[in-house]
Amino acid sequence: MVWRLPAIVFFSIATLTPAYVDIGKREYQYPWFSLPASLAGIYGVMSLAFLIKKVTAFKNTLMLCGESSLFILIFHWFIQFKIYDLSRSLLGESTVIVSSIIAFISGAVIPLSIRFVVQKSPLLSILYFPIMGKSMSIQLFKNPLKPTKRTSD
Repeated sequence: MVWRLPAIVFFSIATLTPAYVDIGKREYQYPWFSLPASLAGIYGVMSLAFLIKKVTAFKNTLMLCGESSLFILIFHWFIQFKIYDLSRSLLGESTVIVSSIIAFISGAVIPLSIRFVVQKSPLLSILYFPIMGKSMSIQLFKNPLKPTKRTSD
C-alpha cells in the first residue's frame, strides 16, 4: 500500500528524534526532522482520505457527520462532559480512557439523533434549517398546526 512508507517515516521521526513543533507557541525544534515528518503526515492523511472515499460505509458516515456539523457543534460539549462525569461516577475513577471513549462517541451520536428529531418536526426545522425549512415554513403559514382537543374524564 502507498500509505505505509509515509506512516513509517512519520512515526519513526516522531519517536526516534527530538523534533517538536508547537504552532500555538511558534516553537520549532529540529525543523530538519519535523519538516519531512509533517510532509509524510500530510501525504499519509491524504492517502487515508482517498482510501476512505472508496469504502461506501465510511464515506456515508463522514458525509452524515458533515451534514450534521451544526448540531454536533451546538450540543457536543454539554453532552460529552455530562456523559464523562456520569461514566466516571458509575465506572470508577480508574477508567479514564473508557469514560473518554464513551463520552466521545455519545458526543457525536446524540447530536445526530437530535438532528433527526429536528428534521421530522416542521416547527423546529424552521429554526435549525432556515434555508431548507423555508418550504415548510410556507406550509405552516398556509396550514397552521391546530391544537388537539382534550377529552375530559
